[in-house]
Formats: sequence, C-alpha cells, structure tokens
Amino acid sequence: MIMDLKIKEFFILILLLLCLYGCNAEKNDNSGFILEEFVFDNHQLDSIVNSVAVLYLNSLSKNNLSDDNGKVLILELSGCPNNLLFSFVCLEKYDAIYKYIFRENKRIVGYNKTTLTEVVLLSDIDDLTDLGEYFSDIMHPTGNIKEFQYLKFPKDLYSKGSQGWANFDLVFDPRFIVYRYDGKSFSAPISTTNVIWSLDHEGFD
Repeated sequence: MIMDLKIKEFFILILLLLCLYGCNAEKNDNSGFILEEFVFDNHQLDSIVNSVAVLYLNSLSKNNLSDDNGKVLILELSGCPNNLLFSFVCLEKYDAIYKYIFRENKRIVGYNKTTLTEVVLLSDIDDLTDLGEYFSDIMHPTGNIKEFQYLKFPKDLYSKGSQGWANFDLVFDPRFIVYRYDGKSFSAPISTTNVIWSLDHEGFD
C-alpha cells in the first residue's frame, strides 16, 4: 500500500511538472520583443512624429501592444550625416512583420511614445556605432523598456512548411511619408514608395 501510494505521488509530481513546462512554453511562445524607449530631443522632429500619429489616428485607435491584429506606425531612420531621412509608414502588423521588417532585414531600434500611440523605430543602418553617431544629437534612449507581444520573429519566414521555400518574389510597396533633415532643419514631406530613391532626389523643398 505504501509503495502504491508513493508511485501515485510520483506520477502526480510528473504530471504537475509537465503542466508547468507546458505553461512556460506557451508563455515563451507568446512573448514578443522587448524594446527600449527613445525620446526626441529635437522639438521639430517631436512635433512631426505627433502630427503623423494624428494623421493615422483612425487606423491606430484600436491598436494595442498585445494584439496581433490592427496596425502599427513605423518610423524608419536612414541616410548619412547632414542627409538623414525619417520615413513614416502605417502597416498592418502582419505585413510589418512578414513582408517588411524581417524580409527587408531591418534593425529594430526601439520605440517612441507619443500622446496617441507607440511608434516602432527601425533602421537600415547596419553598424550600431554609425546609427548612434548619426542620430545622437536629435534622439536618445531612456532606459525604459516595454514588451511588444505582437512583434516576434516569424516561424515560417523562409518556408511554407512541406511546400518548400517561401515566395521571395512578393511585391510589397507601402507608401511612406518622408522627411529629410540636413543637420539644421527638416524639409517639407514627400510621399513615395521608394525611400532609397528619396536620398538623391530633389523633390524635397
């Protein structure tokens, strides 16, 4: 009887451990990226970001950090000294993750909190030293962090399961609102689907 009781207790312990493991695995599977908050020291840039957030207010009004549905406002940082580009785009979260951030190999920098929403900050600048050198005069990290549960590495970025490789010929041309910064002031915005083209184009006022 004592032996049977110990065996039952052993199996109960095993079941509890399995349940705890399953709960932790599910929790880890649902966890998203931890991003650091940035604030803008340049008042003109801070005003621009808030104005763009107002522009997309209707699209972002139902947005939250834990929901995979809805849209996200993105600000991409690119360019070089005295020719910096600030490119805004509002995307469905699925499109942002599967069709843009990871397909285009963007650096996830952090986020900025406006009065209306969180803006995810990306960059196409590979070198962290260059990124800090280019943008340190107009923005800085605060040390505050927040989890973006919907922002996680896609499990099927490279394949379609048993069907083999994913479709790499996907055409995805979102429209950006782009501001150029020359080290002193910001240009009037332009609307484009090609940010790289904007670097050398004279469409800015």
